[in-house]
Amino acid sequence: MKIVIVGGGLSGWLSAFSLSKKYSHHKFVVIDSSKIPTIGVGEGTTGLFCDKFLRGEDFTVKEFFKETKATPKLGIQFNDWSTKKSFLSPIDGSFTKNCHIDGSVYFDYSQNNTVGKSSLCGVLRSHDRIPFYRGFEEKYGVEEDFSWEDTAVHLDNEKTINFFKSKTLERKNVSCIDSSVVKINRTEKLVLSIECENSLTVDGDLFLDCTGFKRILSKDIKWIDFSSNLPVNSVVTFQMEHDNTNLDLVTQANAMNDGWSWVIPTQERYGAGYVYCDYFTNEDKVTDEILKKYPSAKLGRHFKFKSGKQKTCWNDNVISIGLSYQFLEPLQATSIHLTLIQLELLDKYCIKPTISYTLDSNSRKKFNEHMDRVIENYKDFVNIHYSGDRTDTKFWKYISKQFHLTKFSKHILKLLKTRGLFYWDFTNEYGTTGQELWIYTLLGLHHLNADQCFALLNNSGIISDTAMLYSEKSTPKQAIRFMPYQDFIERLNT
Repeated sequence: MKIVIVGGGLSGWLSAFSLSKKYSHHKFVVIDSSKIPTIGVGEGTTGLFCDKFLRGEDFTVKEFFKETKATPKLGIQFNDWSTKKSFLSPIDGSFTKNCHIDGSVYFDYSQNNTVGKSSLCGVLRSHDRIPFYRGFEEKYGVEEDFSWEDTAVHLDNEKTINFFKSKTLERKNVSCIDSSVVKINRTEKLVLSIECENSLTVDGDLFLDCTGFKRILSKDIKWIDFSSNLPVNSVVTFQMEHDNTNLDLVTQANAMNDGWSWVIPTQERYGAGYVYCDYFTNEDKVTDEILKKYPSAKLGRHFKFKSGKQKTCWNDNVISIGLSYQFLEPLQATSIHLTLIQLELLDKYCIKPTISYTLDSNSRKKFNEHMDRVIENYKDFVNIHYSGDRTDTKFWKYISKQFHLTKFSKHILKLLKTRGLFYWDFTNEYGTTGQELWIYTLLGLHHLNADQCFALLNNSGIISDTAMLYSEKSTPKQAIRFMPYQDFIERLNT
């Protein structure tokens, strides 16, 4: 079977890398034009990225971090999203994330009015450590490598694309065509071939649309708009320099007058951007605000976006991957995460030895239904971040009225006030968010106070067990075996 991936970028080359490894008997062709620039900003991932790509045998962890200039990611630090000022949403979840009630987060808040030490990543951050320690695995021979606990990464977009492109093209079943799409040849339902520049025609059996917002192969699919629930629609990107010392290895999500800005540390720079709603402001005011808050910022690209998704991402023999299928907004690393969920489902359940088996209508239906549930879940999760109590600007005053909240977000807020959240309040399907992510955001935005958290634990009958576990896990001794970031960088370069 011949699988044609239209578009490079991160989604295109992660798709080619992931699928071509398992399906070595299939032929993969990537159409990737060097004339199309990448956005080139810093980008964060969820922990799924490391689980999928850093535990294999194609390259060492040391090689990946050295070549891509990525950094470990402990979580997201939210600053000024409510009058409570700031909170950490850790990558790993809390000590009790798999329990029916995520008690350690409630307990941390009841004692400290914060949620910073109810997770390993939170403890490590408070002691200037990262979730990596010196490890050795026989599969790497005499080469030293790193081992780690739950973590994610901050990426340099362009360097990461080049890294996975070079690794993918080492495989005999993958080729790359540097060209742009001129025409798509179709029957009533199926794509038959792609005509490129220089009169080159590429035929195929299955086509992956990785062309981002252009959606070259799938632009006729109905678009479902999320803008009534997700209030931002524009971005200005920028960069800042640093000396790669004393980095706070979290994504900073800083509330601004009309939205928020991300600041992501890679080894070489900060990649950043201001995400805002153009109903309340304009590009000139946004630029002024960036330069006032970040005087050393070097401004980059400006673009608008429509949050939403295609009605279905797999249509006949075309599968829309990444931004071609959906875009919520940059918050919580949703874009890369949802791309990886698509690839995992395709990898495990959908790609078969023959085209007829691969295009099975029931498999396609199940795939589309699962992805729809995942994206709706993430829409709700991103939505709940905009439920704080700030009222100091027109944008945040609008947010405080909660007109934009989804039905599920309102339901969760009601449950939280009534009896706290339980594991079964969420779908908990593969790829979705659960209480371990929601509870940090809800408490961080001060939807409960310390006394209410204590009362919820007391009424549930788990307060003594939770206090004992928290006392054991949140101590400095938990951080001893992990390394400081500077040791990590030194060992990368030896």
